[in-house]
Amino acid sequence: MDEQKDVAAPFAPDEESVVKLYLGIGEAERQFGTIQSAYRLLASTWTLAALGGIGYILTSRKSLGIDVDKQLICGAIALSGAASILMLWLVDIRVYQQLLSQYYEEGMAMEAGESWLPQIRNQTRRTFKGWLGLYVSAYYILLSVFLLVVACLFLHHSPMVTGSTFGSFGWIATAAGLDAVFIAGILWSVWPTKAIRKVRAPDSAETRTNHYKATAIARSRRLPDPQTSG
Repeated sequence: MDEQKDVAAPFAPDEESVVKLYLGIGEAERQFGTIQSAYRLLASTWTLAALGGIGYILTSRKSLGIDVDKQLICGAIALSGAASILMLWLVDIRVYQQLLSQYYEEGMAMEAGESWLPQIRNQTRRTFKGWLGLYVSAYYILLSVFLLVVACLFLHHSPMVTGSTFGSFGWIATAAGLDAVFIAGILWSVWPTKAIRKVRAPDSAETRTNHYKATAIARSRRLPDPQTSG
């Protein structure tokens, strides 16, 4: 009880208000989850579109009108598809996932402070132990690497790439290296055990949890309404 003395409880909301706030946080989480699902669906669609474009180039009997072999064009399509999926992954994980995390952390603090609420977020955190971001990232990585492999195969058989100064292996190594660096950079940013070198925000999760505990204690101590008592 003494540990709550330094936590200000400006008001003691009733349980109905707490439930409305709790449901509001959940609704915001669902909206961000829907947005992220759309990005993941878009990544799959983008992969199929790249494969469809490659199939059209290979089966088309019409002249392309440019002095470039079909293997190079197909490799460029696959490379652009792989890069686009990495961009979708970056926006998903580094933008919308971070916005979702703000509501998720607040919901966790509310569940810890108001123990009578469903402990869904805390149970989810214990289940995945912070690795959920990496599980989602594996989806984008597999799609990107798949298109990268397709691109490397076409570049290896492209007469223009093979006859260039760097050769096919030089261009393939460059493309694979850039892709690996980009993937490693994003993975490092979502790694659960990564030490985050920054000053803790004053409104930390622990502070928010203590705030909800303090308001719960204040509500329990609140005198009954004179109109309804006795």
